[in-house]
Amino acid sequence: MVTTMSKPRLYEWYKRFSEDRESVEDDGRSVRPKTSINEGNVEKVQQMILKDQQITIREVADYYGISFASCHAIFTDVLVIIRVAAKFIPKLLNQKQHRVDISEEMLNKANNDPELMNYIITGEETWVYGYDV
Repeated sequence: MVTTMSKPRLYEWYKRFSEDRESVEDDGRSVRPKTSINEGNVEKVQQMILKDQQITIREVADYYGISFASCHAIFTDVLVIIRVAAKFIPKLLNQKQHRVDISEEMLNKANNDPELMNYIITGEETWVYGYDV
């Protein structure tokens, strides 16, 4: 597939080369720095969350004068925090951690009580409907 330059872009380059330009590189652009997402603001937001886990992103943004998008980026990208129910919690505290805790508890109980396995009910194939030996 052959692609060509659009007419406005062609006229723009013609004008540039007519003005004795020799380089074909694009002109540099000024990029706005991310001033709201810095160490100071991240620390302030983290301290505010630790004080009140029921605070909203909008309240934090308004309190510190940060844009909502920057504040949301601090929460999700930098601090790795999500909102569950009415509290902000780290993403690491999820169902996997709960399963690990339960498994460790069961392992400790099995190690401390050798009779525990006698109380655990397991299924066998003989009760399944339609099982044909």
